[in-house]
Amino acid sequence: MEGVRPMFERFTKDARRAVETAQQYAAEVHAVEVREEHLALGVVTATDSPAVSALELAGATAEVRARLQAELIALCRRAGVTDADADALRELGIDVDEVLDRLEELAQVPAGWPATRLRDRLFRRRVSDGTVLPAVPWSDNAKGVLERALREAVDRRDAHIDDGHVLVALLNGDGVVAETMARHDITYTVVRRALAQRN
Repeated sequence: MEGVRPMFERFTKDARRAVETAQQYAAEVHAVEVREEHLALGVVTATDSPAVSALELAGATAEVRARLQAELIALCRRAGVTDADADALRELGIDVDEVLDRLEELAQVPAGWPATRLRDRLFRRRVSDGTVLPAVPWSDNAKGVLERALREAVDRRDAHIDDGHVLVALLNGDGVVAETMARHDITYTVVRRALAQRN
Protein backbone atom coordinates (compact mmCIF):
# COMPACT_ATOMS: atom_id res chain seq x y z
CA MET A 1 0.00 0.00 0.00
CA GLU A 2 2.90 2.30 -0.80
CA GLY A 3 1.76 5.88 -1.20
CA VAL A 4 -1.44 5.17 0.72
CA ARG A 5 0.07 4.41 4.13
CA PRO A 6 0.92 8.05 5.18
CA MET A 7 -2.75 9.15 5.07
CA PHE A 8 -3.94 5.83 6.53
CA GLU A 9 -3.27 7.14 10.05
CA ARG A 10 -6.11 9.68 9.60
CA PHE A 11 -8.58 6.99 8.56
CA THR A 12 -11.41 6.13 10.92
CA LYS A 13 -12.14 2.51 11.79
CA ASP A 14 -14.81 2.25 9.05
CA ALA A 15 -12.50 3.72 6.40
CA ARG A 16 -9.76 1.28 7.40
CA ARG A 17 -12.28 -1.54 7.16
CA ALA A 18 -13.21 -0.42 3.65
CA VAL A 19 -9.55 -0.37 2.59
CA GLU A 20 -8.83 -3.77 4.14
CA THR A 21 -11.98 -5.24 2.59
CA ALA A 22 -10.91 -3.87 -0.81
CA GLN A 23 -7.55 -5.61 -0.44
CA GLN A 24 -9.28 -8.87 0.50
CA TYR A 25 -11.65 -8.70 -2.49
CA ALA A 26 -8.75 -7.99 -4.83
CA ALA A 27 -6.77 -10.92 -3.42
CA GLU A 28 -9.80 -13.26 -3.60
CA VAL A 29 -10.35 -12.60 -7.32
CA HIS A 30 -6.58 -12.71 -7.98
CA ALA A 31 -6.60 -9.15 -9.28
CA VAL A 32 -3.23 -7.75 -10.30
CA GLU A 33 -4.03 -4.55 -8.44
CA VAL A 34 -6.58 -3.09 -6.04
CA ARG A 35 -8.91 -1.00 -8.18
CA GLU A 36 -11.69 1.48 -7.45
CA GLU A 37 -14.38 -1.19 -7.75
CA HIS A 38 -12.72 -3.19 -4.94
CA LEU A 39 -12.71 -0.05 -2.82
CA ALA A 40 -16.39 0.59 -3.65
CA LEU A 41 -17.23 -2.93 -2.47
CA GLY A 42 -15.36 -2.20 0.75
CA VAL A 43 -17.59 0.84 1.26
CA VAL A 44 -21.01 -0.55 0.27
CA THR A 45 -20.64 -3.78 2.25
CA ALA A 46 -20.44 -1.90 5.54
CA THR A 47 -23.47 -2.32 7.78
CA ASP A 48 -23.26 0.78 9.96
CA SER A 49 -21.04 3.63 8.86
CA PRO A 50 -21.16 7.22 7.55
CA ALA A 51 -21.21 5.90 3.95
CA VAL A 52 -24.18 3.62 4.66
CA SER A 53 -26.02 6.51 6.35
CA ALA A 54 -25.32 8.73 3.32
CA LEU A 55 -26.53 6.02 0.94
CA GLU A 56 -29.75 5.64 2.97
CA LEU A 57 -30.29 9.42 3.02
CA ALA A 58 -29.69 9.42 -0.75
CA GLY A 59 -32.55 6.94 -1.12
CA ALA A 60 -30.56 3.73 -1.59
CA THR A 61 -32.66 1.08 0.14
CA ALA A 62 -31.22 -2.21 1.37
CA GLU A 63 -32.51 -3.79 -1.86
CA VAL A 64 -30.73 -1.20 -4.01
CA ARG A 65 -27.51 -1.64 -2.01
CA ALA A 66 -27.74 -5.43 -2.47
CA ARG A 67 -28.14 -5.01 -6.27
CA LEU A 68 -25.28 -2.52 -6.31
CA GLN A 69 -23.10 -4.96 -4.36
CA ALA A 70 -23.84 -7.74 -6.87
CA GLU A 71 -22.98 -5.42 -9.78
CA LEU A 72 -19.72 -4.36 -8.11
CA ILE A 73 -18.76 -8.00 -7.50
CA ALA A 74 -19.33 -8.70 -11.21
CA LEU A 75 -17.27 -5.63 -12.08
CA CYS A 76 -14.42 -6.86 -9.85
CA ARG A 77 -14.53 -10.30 -11.40
CA ARG A 78 -14.45 -8.82 -14.90
CA ALA A 79 -11.53 -6.51 -14.01
CA GLY A 80 -13.55 -3.36 -14.61
CA VAL A 81 -15.43 -4.50 -17.72
CA THR A 82 -18.90 -2.95 -17.33
CA ASP A 83 -22.20 -4.62 -18.22
CA ALA A 84 -22.38 -2.40 -21.32
CA ASP A 85 -18.87 -3.49 -22.36
CA ALA A 86 -19.75 -7.14 -21.71
CA ASP A 87 -22.92 -6.78 -23.83
CA ALA A 88 -20.91 -5.22 -26.67
CA LEU A 89 -18.35 -8.05 -26.51
CA ARG A 90 -21.19 -10.61 -26.48
CA GLU A 91 -22.46 -9.14 -29.75
CA LEU A 92 -18.99 -9.83 -31.16
CA GLY A 93 -19.23 -13.44 -30.00
CA ILE A 94 -17.12 -13.03 -26.85
CA ASP A 95 -18.83 -13.97 -23.59
CA VAL A 96 -16.67 -12.43 -20.85
CA ASP A 97 -18.26 -14.53 -18.10
CA GLU A 98 -17.65 -17.77 -20.01
CA VAL A 99 -14.03 -16.78 -20.58
CA LEU A 100 -13.64 -16.04 -16.87
CA ASP A 101 -15.31 -19.35 -15.89
CA ARG A 102 -12.82 -21.21 -18.07
CA LEU A 103 -9.85 -19.26 -16.72
CA GLU A 104 -10.94 -19.98 -13.16
CA GLU A 105 -11.19 -23.69 -13.98
CA LEU A 106 -7.66 -23.61 -15.37
CA ALA A 107 -6.39 -21.78 -12.30
CA GLN A 108 -7.56 -24.47 -9.86
CA VAL A 109 -5.05 -25.53 -7.22
CA PRO A 110 -3.08 -28.54 -8.51
CA ALA A 111 -3.79 -31.89 -6.85
CA GLY A 112 -1.54 -32.45 -3.86
CA TRP A 113 -0.89 -28.75 -3.22
CA PRO A 114 -2.18 -27.38 0.09
CA ALA A 115 -4.47 -24.57 -1.04
CA THR A 116 -3.37 -22.11 1.64
CA ARG A 117 0.32 -22.69 0.85
CA LEU A 118 -0.21 -21.94 -2.84
CA ARG A 119 -2.39 -18.91 -2.10
CA ASP A 120 0.15 -17.55 0.39
CA ARG A 121 2.97 -18.09 -2.08
CA LEU A 122 1.18 -16.35 -4.93
CA PHE A 123 -0.92 -13.69 -3.31
CA ARG A 124 0.48 -12.72 0.08
CA ARG A 125 3.62 -11.19 1.48
CA ARG A 126 5.09 -11.00 4.95
CA VAL A 127 6.16 -7.54 6.13
CA SER A 128 8.93 -6.77 8.61
CA ASP A 129 6.76 -7.00 11.75
CA GLY A 130 5.60 -10.49 10.74
CA THR A 131 2.16 -9.36 9.55
CA VAL A 132 0.95 -11.16 6.44
CA LEU A 133 -0.71 -8.84 3.91
CA PRO A 134 -2.13 -9.44 0.46
CA ALA A 135 0.56 -8.73 -2.10
CA VAL A 136 -1.83 -6.86 -4.32
CA PRO A 137 -0.55 -3.38 -5.20
CA TRP A 138 -2.88 -0.38 -5.44
CA SER A 139 -3.71 0.99 -8.87
CA ASP A 140 -3.01 4.66 -9.53
CA ASN A 141 -6.75 5.13 -9.95
CA ALA A 142 -7.53 3.62 -6.51
CA LYS A 143 -4.77 5.69 -4.89
CA GLY A 144 -6.33 8.73 -6.57
CA VAL A 145 -9.67 7.90 -4.93
CA LEU A 146 -8.02 7.87 -1.49
CA GLU A 147 -6.29 11.17 -2.25
CA ARG A 148 -9.64 12.70 -3.27
CA ALA A 149 -11.11 11.35 0.00
CA LEU A 150 -8.39 13.25 1.85
CA ARG A 151 -9.18 16.44 -0.10
CA GLU A 152 -12.89 15.95 0.61
CA ALA A 153 -12.13 15.73 4.36
CA VAL A 154 -9.95 18.86 4.15
CA ASP A 155 -12.70 20.74 2.25
CA ARG A 156 -15.18 19.81 4.94
CA ARG A 157 -12.65 20.69 7.67
CA ASP A 158 -12.91 17.20 9.12
CA ALA A 159 -9.92 16.01 11.13
CA HIS A 160 -10.44 12.42 9.99
CA ILE A 161 -11.23 10.49 6.81
CA ASP A 162 -14.26 8.20 7.09
CA ASP A 163 -15.85 5.92 4.51
CA GLY A 164 -18.32 8.68 3.61
CA HIS A 165 -15.38 10.72 2.29
CA VAL A 166 -14.23 7.64 0.36
CA LEU A 167 -17.73 7.20 -1.12
CA VAL A 168 -17.83 10.83 -2.31
CA ALA A 169 -14.34 10.42 -3.79
CA LEU A 170 -15.47 7.31 -5.69
CA LEU A 171 -18.35 9.31 -7.19
CA ASN A 172 -16.23 12.36 -8.02
CA GLY A 173 -15.15 11.35 -11.49
CA ASP A 174 -16.23 9.34 -14.49
CA GLY A 175 -14.92 5.92 -13.51
CA VAL A 176 -16.74 2.59 -13.66
CA VAL A 177 -17.93 2.91 -10.06
CA ALA A 178 -19.50 6.33 -10.62
CA GLU A 179 -21.13 4.94 -13.78
CA THR A 180 -22.45 1.88 -11.96
CA MET A 181 -23.81 3.88 -9.01
CA ALA A 182 -25.39 6.50 -11.28
CA ARG A 183 -27.65 3.77 -12.68
CA HIS A 184 -29.13 3.63 -9.17
CA ASP A 185 -29.37 7.45 -8.93
CA ILE A 186 -26.43 7.53 -6.54
CA THR A 187 -24.34 10.48 -7.70
CA TYR A 188 -21.64 12.75 -6.35
CA THR A 189 -24.11 15.62 -5.83
CA VAL A 190 -26.74 13.48 -4.10
CA VAL A 191 -24.30 11.78 -1.72
CA ARG A 192 -22.41 14.98 -0.91
CA ARG A 193 -25.73 16.62 -0.04
CA ALA A 194 -26.66 13.61 2.13
CA LEU A 195 -23.35 13.81 3.99
CA ALA A 196 -23.95 17.50 4.63
CA GLN A 197 -27.36 16.63 6.16
CA ARG A 198 -25.62 14.14 8.43
CA ASN A 199 -23.71 16.94 10.20
